[in-house]
Amino acid sequence: MALLDLGKIKITNKGLWSNVTNYEVDDFVQSGKHTFICIANNLNEEPYNVSTSTLNSSFWSFMAQGADSGDWNAASNSPKHILNKPQFLPSMEVVKFPDPGNGHRHYRAFHVLMDNGEIRCWGTGDAYQLGDGQGNGNRYRPVSVGIPKKVTRFCTQRHGGVAITEDNECWVWGQNGQGQHGLNHTTDSYFPRAVPLPTGMTKFISAQGPSGSSPNSGSTYIYLCENAQGQRFVYTAGYSGHGQIGDGAVVTRHTLTQVTTLNNIDVEEVYSEGTNYGILGVKCVNGDIYMWGHNSFGAIGNGTTSHQNTPLKCQTTSLPDLPVKKLSFQSDQGSYGYSYALLENGQLWFTGQNQNGVDGSGSATGSNVQRNSWVLVGGEGSSNVVDFVHSGEGRYVTLMILKTDEKVYTIGYNDYGSLGIGLTGARNSWQIPPASRTYPHGNVPCNINVKKIFAGKSGDSHSNFLFIRDDGEWDSHGHGKAFAMGHNSTGALGTGHESATSPGGANTSWDARFPDECLLPPRVVEMYCAGTDAERASMALLSDGTLWTSGYGFHNGRETDNEAINTFGRLTL
Repeated sequence: MALLDLGKIKITNKGLWSNVTNYEVDDFVQSGKHTFICIANNLNEEPYNVSTSTLNSSFWSFMAQGADSGDWNAASNSPKHILNKPQFLPSMEVVKFPDPGNGHRHYRAFHVLMDNGEIRCWGTGDAYQLGDGQGNGNRYRPVSVGIPKKVTRFCTQRHGGVAITEDNECWVWGQNGQGQHGLNHTTDSYFPRAVPLPTGMTKFISAQGPSGSSPNSGSTYIYLCENAQGQRFVYTAGYSGHGQIGDGAVVTRHTLTQVTTLNNIDVEEVYSEGTNYGILGVKCVNGDIYMWGHNSFGAIGNGTTSHQNTPLKCQTTSLPDLPVKKLSFQSDQGSYGYSYALLENGQLWFTGQNQNGVDGSGSATGSNVQRNSWVLVGGEGSSNVVDFVHSGEGRYVTLMILKTDEKVYTIGYNDYGSLGIGLTGARNSWQIPPASRTYPHGNVPCNINVKKIFAGKSGDSHSNFLFIRDDGEWDSHGHGKAFAMGHNSTGALGTGHESATSPGGANTSWDARFPDECLLPPRVVEMYCAGTDAERASMALLSDGTLWTSGYGFHNGRETDNEAINTFGRLTL
């Protein structure tokens, strides 16, 4: 149970808003059917304009929505979708980060799931990706995503998000220029909307949208539904310029369209990645995988560079007919797409753009080097792989794997030291970060007893990686010590300095080109890093449910404006 710091609770209920009351920061008021919290001292600044449904965002922040059809942001035909009471969570615990997804452009917005089923968010809202109902603008501290039901799983994208509730409803928010939300329109959603179930379906199991640069010019969402008999069906909505809808046509759809090729194959997970040039995929209970969509760089592995407008079972091509444990791929703006599939037997397979030798073959790098069919990753990737993560778009991809010996191995692009070997420059052969390092305060083990690995969701050339190693309490408590390496210009690695090349500050001897110890308690269970090269931040979840953040300004949620913080600090939710 997280400890509650009573000194941090400042909110004051001022009742109904009045134009003669002086309001101070953290006062909250009711106005009409809505609740607002003061973010700047003011007098006679009405929280919102009824006639224009406009929030007075210079002085007030939206906390909860009303239920009347004429209310600000209310859905006239769906009053049950509107939250009509404030929720304050100073003592709640974080239980989950977003589902990993396939995207590498989780751009400067951060979301976490609380133990009461609520999603909290902060960061930038320039593309409605926060889902708090306030539209564009930055949130310097956590606010609520307006889903009036308990969420069990969710994923976020560059321009929005999607969540599944405990009663198996699906809620979406963000940009919707291609009708990818499946709501039969192309209007963007500042706050979450419930997706209608297709005829004959009784529940949503999961859903995912792509993380790309241009969702309003090309974005496809994928949904997994189930009927009363327990049979599962896959649906898509949105852009289909390269067959992403999966029904054989290249026609954009604004409502959910069933992908009939995938009927009766017991799908358990669905994936969507990339805008304009997106790829979609599914993984079945038996480990079969299917992929379709954009294929100019061979990322689907069908032996050609022709696009795939219906799902293709990858085990019928060059991928062995063996169960897949994990599938991950990248494709955005035509930028050198690629895919990895980890088999249950510990082999890692690759197809697509191979500019920095990330197929492990040791082949020469170059802008036109690619694989159009699945190949077994060479060297360390050929056996005993437990997990893998990759960071950066296709021209700048870096790959990290975790093996059964509980060590991490790296290969690929390395301009910012993300390989963890103390040097820069791409490597097309496998590298092993050091097992330990000696510093003025003593020897520090790092690349031994590694249990979990994570990649920064950057979508550019500024890659970084994080991992958790067992510090003696993994088996008893499931937590460990965190390390990071790679790009760190805004202190997102939380190692006490802010530069990939010039360490300083709290730990003057650390260098992000090696695995650096994150300044965190040794009780870390999950990590997450996202943002651009100049505006990046990280989150760490501890076993006591507390959340710690480091990095750029308002992306760390600690009300620091644009000031970077290079050490982790506990975030008050």
